[in-house]
Amino acid sequence: MYNVTIHPFGQKKSITYEKVRGDLILCDDRPNGSNKPLPVRVLILEDFRRVEIPMSGSIIEFSADRFNETKERMEAESGQVLNLKPPKKK
Repeated sequence: MYNVTIHPFGQKKSITYEKVRGDLILCDDRPNGSNKPLPVRVLILEDFRRVEIPMSGSIIEFSADRFNETKERMEAESGQVLNLKPPKKK
C-alpha cells in the first residue's frame, strides 16, 4: 500500500490518504461513449472505500511505494525483471 497527497490549487493545506490499495482514472464507458479518460482520479483505500478526486484544480502526489508496487506487479505479469530505478526520496 502507498500514500497519496492532494495539493489543491490556491490552498495551503493538503490532504493525505494513507494505505491506498490502488488508483485509477475513470473513462467514459457509456454506450456510445468516447472511452476517453474523465478528469477524475479514484483511490481505493485499505478498507475498500472509494475516494473520487477531480484532477483539475489539484496536484496529486504518490509515495515511492506506488512505483515499487507497480514494478513488482509488472514483473510478476511479464515473468521478467525490470531494470527501473525508483524515484529519489525527498
